[in-house]
Amino acid sequence: LGTANAGGLILVNGGGNASLVTGTAGTSVTATAGTQATVSGNITAGSTYTVTGGSVTLGAPGTTVTQSAAGAVTIVAATNDVQGLGILTLQSTGATLDVTAGAGDITAGSTDFSATGAANLQAAGNIAFGNVTGASVNVHAGGGINGTSVTSTGGLATLVADGSDIVANSVSATGGNAVVDAKQNIGGKTSAGLSVSAQGAFSDVLVNQTAGFGTGNVTLATLVAGQDIKASAQGNVAATSATAGRDISIVAGQDASLGTANAGGLILVNGGGNASLGVGTAGSDIDVMAVNNASLGTANAGGLILVNGGGNA
Repeated sequence: LGTANAGGLILVNGGGNASLVTGTAGTSVTATAGTQATVSGNITAGSTYTVTGGSVTLGAPGTTVTQSAAGAVTIVAATNDVQGLGILTLQSTGATLDVTAGAGDITAGSTDFSATGAANLQAAGNIAFGNVTGASVNVHAGGGINGTSVTSTGGLATLVADGSDIVANSVSATGGNAVVDAKQNIGGKTSAGLSVSAQGAFSDVLVNQTAGFGTGNVTLATLVAGQDIKASAQGNVAATSATAGRDISIVAGQDASLGTANAGGLILVNGGGNASLGVGTAGSDIDVMAVNNASLGTANAGGLILVNGGGNA
C-alpha cells in the first residue's frame, strides 16, 4: 500500500509480506505480516501504531522519517530483526513505546525512540540506537548495546547487555536509579567514557561489569547521584569525576582510579591491582586500598583517611 489517509483506522495485513509507505489515521495504524513488515515513510496515528512481522523494517535509506502515534507504539519482529533505516524518529506522544526483536537484533543506529510513558527496547541479539527517551527507559539486549544517549524523565533508566559490551555517551535518570550492567566492557563512544546520572534525592548510579566471557573494563566520565554511586568490574574501573549525596564506591578486580570525588558520606576506591584518587572530599571516611600501589592526592574528610597498598602508598 502506498499513501493512505483515513479518518478511522489503517490496516495492512499480509500472510507473507506487508508494506505501507505513508499513512495518516484518525485512530490506529497497523501493519501485520507473516514474513516481512515494512513501513518506509511518515506515519501519524490518532491512537495506536503497531507493526508486527517475522522481520520489521522502518524508514528508508537516505530519508528523514517520523512515525508517531498519540497512543502506544508497538513494534515486534518475532523471528528476525527490527531495522531502522535512514534518520528515523519513532515516538509515542501520549503513551508507551515497545520495540522487540524476539530472535534477532534491533539495528537502528540513527533512530530516536521516545515516549511520554515507558520506553522499552528488547532484543535476543544486539541493540543499536541513536537516542531513547521515556518516563522510564529499559534497554535489554541478549548481546551488546551501542547507542548515543538514554534519558528517563520520571523513573528508572536501565541498560543491560547479557552477552557483550555497552557503548554509549550518557545515561540519565530523573526520579529513579540509573543502572548499567554488561557482561563485558562498559564505556563511551569516545575515550572520555560513559556519563551516568541519577537526579533524585534517593536515586543511585549503579554500574557493573559482571563475570562473563573474561575480564571486562569500565570507563566512565562524569557520575552524579542524589544518593549512592557504585561502579565495579572484573578488570579496570576508571572514572573522571563522581558526585554523590551519600557514598561513592569504585571497586575493580584490577586497577581502580577516580579523578575527583565529592561525597556526603564515604569515598571508597579499591583495586585488586592499583588504586588511585586524585582529589576527594567526603562527609565521612576516604579509603583508598590496593593489592599493589595505592595513591591519594588531595583529601578532605569528615572521618578517617586511609591509604593502604600492598606495594607503595
